Amino acid sequence: MASIPASASTRLCARCSTIQIPEKTAERALAFESYPHHQTFEEFSEAARQKCYICLTLWIRLANSIDRLKDSWTPKQFWIQKDFAGRDLYKFNVLYSMREIIQFRITPCHDDAALPIQACAIGNSTFCASSIQTALGWLQSCRSGHKQCGWYFSQEKSWHPSRLLDLGSKESTSWKLHSTAKDGPVPDQEPYIALSYRWGPNPQLLLLSTTIDDFRQGKLIQDLPKTFRDLTTVARELSIRYVWIDALCILQDSDEDWYKEALTMRHVYVNAACTVAASASSNEQDGLFCSRDPETILPAVAHLSTVSGPKPFRIFERDYWDRHISVGPLHKRGWAFQERHLSPRVLYFGGAQLLWECFETVKCEGFPDGIPFHWSDKNLLPLWDLVDTGNLCPAPPAQVRPAMPMSVYSLWRDLVKSYSQCALTKPADKLPAFAGLAKLFQQATGDEYLAGLWRSRLLEGLDWRVEEPGAKSSGEYWAPSWSWASVDGPLRPELPSAFSTQLAEVIDAEIELRGPEPTGPVSGGWLKIRGLVVRGVLEVVERDGRWRVAIEPEHTVGTSEYFPKARLLFRLDYQGIKLCKKQELHFLALNSSLVGHLSDMKPRVVCIILRPTSDVFGKRKYSRIGHVLLEDQEQMVLFNLHALKNGLMVSSGGKTLTTIEII
Repeated sequence: MASIPASASTRLCARCSTIQIPEKTAERALAFESYPHHQTFEEFSEAARQKCYICLTLWIRLANSIDRLKDSWTPKQFWIQKDFAGRDLYKFNVLYSMREIIQFRITPCHDDAALPIQACAIGNSTFCASSIQTALGWLQSCRSGHKQCGWYFSQEKSWHPSRLLDLGSKESTSWKLHSTAKDGPVPDQEPYIALSYRWGPNPQLLLLSTTIDDFRQGKLIQDLPKTFRDLTTVARELSIRYVWIDALCILQDSDEDWYKEALTMRHVYVNAACTVAASASSNEQDGLFCSRDPETILPAVAHLSTVSGPKPFRIFERDYWDRHISVGPLHKRGWAFQERHLSPRVLYFGGAQLLWECFETVKCEGFPDGIPFHWSDKNLLPLWDLVDTGNLCPAPPAQVRPAMPMSVYSLWRDLVKSYSQCALTKPADKLPAFAGLAKLFQQATGDEYLAGLWRSRLLEGLDWRVEEPGAKSSGEYWAPSWSWASVDGPLRPELPSAFSTQLAEVIDAEIELRGPEPTGPVSGGWLKIRGLVVRGVLEVVERDGRWRVAIEPEHTVGTSEYFPKARLLFRLDYQGIKLCKKQELHFLALNSSLVGHLSDMKPRVVCIILRPTSDVFGKRKYSRIGHVLLEDQEQMVLFNLHALKNGLMVSSGGKTLTTIEII
């Protein structure tokens, strides 16, 4: 254990110590006074070497550009603002270039309890007595006092996975596979831990049809991969006998067993006493525990000048949580996304500290009582507000089903956006790896799930675009083209604004499922929709990337060379979509909105790009290939749209609306 007499994080260099806490909130967002930070590179580097909290943090954050900074050094500036929401929070920013603003937060220490723990109380490893005792305290406090975290358990009392690893007594040196079907049920009140980790490319120990009997007889714990072995150590420290690890609890050579167990994944994580996340590990051989410098995880504590004299304040990075958790290898993985969000409690083993996240609190060793002003996207409060504890919504008949509340749909949209930034080894897992969260929303709202979208919010769900298109896997189907789940890459799903109107009407939609679970994988689907459909013929792509498109006027006979032209910027759904001159595309107007400042709002129309196709019977259908925004009123007129008095664009009177089918 470290033996440091006082926390080194209390140190600030002479320059950073000149921070002055403002008395009042600035009247405008950009109203602040800047102060000089280090004026020479040598001064800055020496402050970092002396472990000034702010300068050392900057040095680490700017590691990839240190040489460039040294060669082109200019005097730096910092500024501080009081939070505009009136909270007891100050924002401290250091400007190192026009592209590099490093942000810190400053909060007052109102009493000794608010001071962070000293470095001498934290060991040199993430597996030390103080760390485990802290984690045990978090777990016990949550299990005994958090209503939201116990919500699931009131729904599914005494549920256990079909297979668990039994670690036996604390002195046992072996584990064995417990199969409910063959060994009987686990005692009702017996808790278990689930593991969230990243698979390596060549796992050596798997549950197979040829190893299941051997596993039931028992194996030595010392022969487990290091991450699994470390998990058994954690479980015993927390006095928990059973653990669940997917590689050892699901038959990896049986599609039937994998599919059956995948449908229970939601139950596995929501019913676990705790999920342990191997946040800093790239594979099952890396282990959970890491060596560390205790000073690196603690916020700074310093006496700063105020109008009433020096007072103690804590200083820490604005993205403190992200630095310790979100940038780790595990949290870029698609399956880990729902494992985290479904688990009522997650204990993260990071590279420098243990962190805790449940539905009510976020804590870590650096902030054992909670990170000030940190908002967790694991918080599903709109969903909890929708239903009373123990009363789930039955699915009403479709004709009387109310729309999903916008607060809940907004939460869904945020989850989809975050999930789209995660990677999946198999793109076909896009829906299965999100099925547990979908089931939670379906259970709470009674809405019907349609391959990533909700029936009561279908029109809103169609409004998405791909920020960074990925390659389309050929020959493998996993979702209809109108679903965000059909593409790979970061998405931007949109929400309707206060100044918007829908321009289309959903007639019907249907999904063909591969199995009995509505939130599981699909084999097909179609959407019938009625709206303004405009035919265009591609002419040429211009230097700025926009296509010149000949827009066919209604009731016009002739060739496209005489049609009026529009310059459109296509946002395609995936890489490899081939567009060529004379190609026919169609544009379906989805919605119209007003954007900009209240004093100068301008119309915008969202269209999806459709490519005509046909089924085996020759019936014309369409597949979505992209998204386009109309932001020029001349273009909107070409699309047979006109403005209402409030500025919103709608279909011109007399324009024929068309019913089409998108697959």
